[in-house]
Amino acid sequence: MPDDWGIDWAFFLADIPTRASTPGPDKLRIPQPSYGLDALPVDLLAALPEFANATPSLMANLAYRNLIRGNTLQLPTGEQVATILGVPALGANVLWSAGARTVAAPPKELKEFADKRDALYKKYTVDLNGRTPLWYYILREAEHYGVERSSKDGALGFGGQHLGPVGSYIVAETFIGIMLRDTGSFLNAETKFAPVLPCAQADKFTLSDLVRYALA
Repeated sequence: MPDDWGIDWAFFLADIPTRASTPGPDKLRIPQPSYGLDALPVDLLAALPEFANATPSLMANLAYRNLIRGNTLQLPTGEQVATILGVPALGANVLWSAGARTVAAPPKELKEFADKRDALYKKYTVDLNGRTPLWYYILREAEHYGVERSSKDGALGFGGQHLGPVGSYIVAETFIGIMLRDTGSFLNAETKFAPVLPCAQADKFTLSDLVRYALA
């Protein structure tokens, strides 16, 4: 993208409206929601064009690359990280299940993925039981803790609107670590940073409030 392009926060945060160019200046445009966080990468990520001639051919698959990288760096498993953080680790019945929490069967359009997941675990139970790759664990955790959404036939399926406990801890500690090492960060300032935030609820602080403050 051009260097001078920026993000339109109105399409990133649903509670910051944007004005449509048509049909009138007072019409508001609803942001297009992103895909949910889940362990089902879209087809395009299975064939990355910059690795089209890679050997083996699986190196063009983002999921494969992430799993290989995690193994090479000897990252801890999802269960190990959950234990260290004091978070109840998800069991195999969740990590390798169809995906829904309150119903036994996933939506029809996701059944193929659910069947593959179940078959994979059955084939490699000895290797995967209690040793779930961290990358997959975080994505599957997001599916589990997200708000279940209804499909066209009314069945409840995968969530994925936000990260789960393990994923959230990792992201939050990464940002906090960066700010702690930044001598110009408000965490290292002599005076306490306390902006007046336009929160709709006095006890709630959201990313929208931070964006509004920065753009003010």
